[in-house]
Amino acid sequence: MIKLNFQNSNKYAGIIKLPILGEILEEFNVKFAATLVSLVSQPGKSRSKKSMRNLQRSQNCSARIVVYGLQCEKSAVGNILSDAGVYLQQPTVAECDKNIAYANPHYLIRPGSQMPDLEESPTLSDDRSNPGPERLNEVDKGRLMRIFDFANADNLRPPITPSPRLRSCLKDHQLSALVMMIEKECGTIENLMFPSLWQLSTDSGVSRRYRHAITGALNTDPTPLRGGILADDMGLGKTLSTLALICSSIDTQTNQNGSSADGMTLGTLIVTPKSTIPGWKQQIARHIRPACVRVIVYHGSTRQRMHTELEGADIVLTTYETLRAEWMTKGALYSEKWHRLVLDEAHRVRSRASQIFKAACAVVSRYRWCLTGTPIQNSLDDYGALLSFLGVPPFTEKSMFDFWIASPLTERRVGSLESLQSLVRATCLRRTKKMIGNTLELPRRLEEIEKVDFYHADDELYTFFKESTAKVASRLSSRNPGNSTRDFFQESNIISLMNFLRLICDHGKNLLPTSALAAWEARDRTSIDWRLMRNSSNRCDICDAEIERSDSGPNAAPHLQHGQIICTKCTSEYRDSPIDEARVDRPDDAPEVSTARVPDIPSPAGAFVRPSAKVERLLKNIATEQALNRHINSETIVKSVIFSYWTKMLNLIQQALESEGFCTQRIDGSSSLEQRSEALRRFREDPKCTVMLASIGSAGEGIDLTAASRVHLVEPHWNPMAEAQAVDRVHRIGQTREVVVTRYIMRDSIETYIQWVQQDKLRLINQSLDFDEYSQPRIDMDRWTKLRESLQ
Repeated sequence: MIKLNFQNSNKYAGIIKLPILGEILEEFNVKFAATLVSLVSQPGKSRSKKSMRNLQRSQNCSARIVVYGLQCEKSAVGNILSDAGVYLQQPTVAECDKNIAYANPHYLIRPGSQMPDLEESPTLSDDRSNPGPERLNEVDKGRLMRIFDFANADNLRPPITPSPRLRSCLKDHQLSALVMMIEKECGTIENLMFPSLWQLSTDSGVSRRYRHAITGALNTDPTPLRGGILADDMGLGKTLSTLALICSSIDTQTNQNGSSADGMTLGTLIVTPKSTIPGWKQQIARHIRPACVRVIVYHGSTRQRMHTELEGADIVLTTYETLRAEWMTKGALYSEKWHRLVLDEAHRVRSRASQIFKAACAVVSRYRWCLTGTPIQNSLDDYGALLSFLGVPPFTEKSMFDFWIASPLTERRVGSLESLQSLVRATCLRRTKKMIGNTLELPRRLEEIEKVDFYHADDELYTFFKESTAKVASRLSSRNPGNSTRDFFQESNIISLMNFLRLICDHGKNLLPTSALAAWEARDRTSIDWRLMRNSSNRCDICDAEIERSDSGPNAAPHLQHGQIICTKCTSEYRDSPIDEARVDRPDDAPEVSTARVPDIPSPAGAFVRPSAKVERLLKNIATEQALNRHINSETIVKSVIFSYWTKMLNLIQQALESEGFCTQRIDGSSSLEQRSEALRRFREDPKCTVMLASIGSAGEGIDLTAASRVHLVEPHWNPMAEAQAVDRVHRIGQTREVVVTRYIMRDSIETYIQWVQQDKLRLINQSLDFDEYSQPRIDMDRWTKLRESLQ
C-alpha cells in the first residue's frame, strides 16, 4: 500500500492499494505526486465549511499520479508498469513540474517526430466520472451476440427481382438482405416488412403520431433510419448483397435520368481495410456484368490525380487510412456529397474517440451502411458507436445510449433486454450459418486431429522448460493473491509462459529467443524467469492484440517508429502506405504499451533447418492429399491452405515445402496490397501453385480461399473463433468440394490443454444463450470460475 499525505500540511490523505507502485518505489529512483480527483475544486469557487467537514469522512477517490524519475530508468519503469497492466496516460500542464522535461515511455510517437510538449499534446477527457466501456468476457460477448441472432427476418422470402446488372443469382437470405436495405433507404415508416423504431401510436387522436420503441417519445414527423447494419456471419455474402443494392439503385437513378436534386453524387463510397480491396475487386468482377458499373480504387500517393474521376464513378473503393488522411487534410472525399457510404468490417470504427470514427462520421452521405459479422468485439458500446455513425436518434450521443440501453442492462433492470432486442431488430439484420442450414448448399466439412510425438531432442527441451515454467508460474501465483491488478499481471504473464511452450511444440528450439537457448545449452534453470520467457511474446502497439515477437519482423511496417511491435492485421493496414496514411491511431479501448525491439526473423532462403516432428507430419499429409494432382485436370486439383499463428513458423514450413518441390504462395502481415492480390490470383488460377501459407491474423478479413479444399491448422489458437474465421475462408459460399480440416496437436503437451480451453469456451458461450426475465444468463458459473483459475 502507498500512503498519501497532503503536500501543504503533510496530513494523512489516504492509501492506494496498487502493489506495483510499491515495487517501483523500492527498485527505482522515483517519486510520485498525486491529485485526488474528487477533491479538485472548480475554478473560482472556494470550499464551504460543510464540504470541508465532508472531506474528513472516509470515501473512495480517483487519483491521477505523476511519476518523476531518471531518464535512464524511463524504459524500465514503463516496462514494469505495462507488465502489470498499468499504463501511463497524458497529464495536464497543471499537474506537472514545468521545470522537468516530460517523457512518457508509453506514448506512441509518429515516425520522424519526438515527444510533444504538454501544451501541444492531447490529454484525457476531463469527464472522469465516465471510465469508458466495460470490456466483455467471452460468455457475456456470446450472450449479447445471441441477441443479434434474433434479428434474422424470420426466414422471410420476399418477392423481388434483382438488377439485371448482376450476373449471379442471389440466395434467399441475400434477397432478404436486399429487400431490407431497399426498404430502409426508402425512408418510410408504415407498412414495413422489417421492424422499425417508430410505431403508429394507438392514442394519437386526430393527428397521426408515432411512438419511439425505446424511449416512448411521440413525434408527428419522425426521422426514419436511412441505413443500418448487415451483420451476417462471415461467408454468407454481405458483399454480394451490398453490390445488389448498388446495382438496384443505379437502375433507379438511370430511370430518373441520373439526376440528383440535392447536389449529391450518385456514387457509393465503400471504405474497407486495405487487405480487403482485392476481395472487393474480385467480387465485383465475379458478380456484376462487365461495363455495368464504373469502379475506381481511391488509394495511394496517386489518388490526388483521381479527383475528377470521383463524380463519375458508381463505386469508389478506399481504405480507412485514406479516409482518415483525407479527413485531416479536407481532401477530395470530403468535397463530394455521396449517395451512399458503406463501411466494410465496420467494427473498425467501434472507438468513438478514434480519428477513424470521426472521419467516417464526417462524410456527407444520404444513406449509411455497416457491414460486420462482429458488431460487438470488446463492449456493448461497440454497437453504440455504429448507431452513432448511422445517426440513429437519439443514440448519436454515447450518454443517450448509456442511459437507455447500456446502464439498464448493467443494472439488470426488468425489460432492459427487450429494449436492446427491439433496437437491434430495428437497426440490424443478422443470419448465421446455423440458422440458414441446408439452404446454403455448402459441401460437407470434415475435421481431423493429428496427434504428433516429439522428437527425442525436442522432448528433452520441452521437459526442461515445462519444469522451469511450472516453477516460474508458482512464484507468480504466490505473490499478492486476491488483488485484481496483480491477478491481471499473473494471468498475462502465465499465459506468456504457456505461449513459450507452444513455440517448442511447433519447431523445437528454432523459434526460441537467444537468451532461452543459452539457458538450455547451459542447463541453467536459475536464469529462467517470466521476463525471459515473455521475450517471445508481446502485445500489438496498435490494437493491443496478443502477438508473438516472431509475428512481425523489423521491416514489417517501414513507416512506423523503429522497434514498435505490431500484429499481422495491423501491419497489413500500414505497410506500403504513404506517410500521411500511416499515422498510428490507437483505439480508445487499447492501452498504450511500451516499445521493444523485434528480433530478426530468418528468411526461408537461409540455411536449411531440419523440419520438426509436426512439420514432417504436415509434409507427409500434403504429399498424400496432392499425390494425384499430376494426372487430373485443373478443375479438380487439390489445393491446401496452411494456417499458423507465427510468421516465423510459416518461414520454416515454406522452406520445407519448397525443398520438397511444392509451389507455394503466402499471405501475412508483411504482404503489400499488390503482393496480396498477386498471391491470391496465382493460388486461384495457377494449377501448379497448390499450397497457400497464411498467418491466422492476416486471414480474418476479406480473403476468398475457396480454390482450396484442404485446411491445415498447425497449432491450436487460444481463441477458437479466430480459427473458425480462418477455416471459413475456405468453407464458404463458392466452395464446391468437401473440405477437410486437419489440426496438429503435440501429444501430452500444452497444446492438449489449449484444446480443452477452446472446447470449454465454446461450450460456455453456447450455454449462455438462455435468459430469464431479469436478463440474467443461466450458465454454470462454478465451471466458468474453474476455467479462469486454470488459466492462472
